[in-house]
Amino acid sequence: MIQATARSHSRAGCPIYARGQGCRVDLYGGRYLGGAGSCAVCAAAGQVILHGGLYAVKGDSADHLLYSVGDGAITVEGGRFVGFDPAACLAPGRTTAAQETDKGILYVVKEL
Repeated sequence: MIQATARSHSRAGCPIYARGQGCRVDLYGGRYLGGAGSCAVCAAAGQVILHGGLYAVKGDSADHLLYSVGDGAITVEGGRFVGFDPAACLAPGRTTAAQETDKGILYVVKEL
């Protein structure tokens, strides 16, 4: 489920792209796969709050799975992340747990 206010759209292989002052996207679940060399979630002067869902990118590098630029902000309340530890974006009171899978490491966000 996506709850969005103001403008949000996808560009350049990034399924969630929040752009513009006042833009806010709340993601409560679903699967979001970014293109190779891209991201799954981008905030460019907008705000994205991840409450749940599965996030991944094609290819070997998930370094930019969550990407914010300018005044953009991403806050992680929950979710699962393939090959990417979202620790830098965690909301207060949240932590990550790493799980080894056949596809690599899966980071799961949970309450402390």
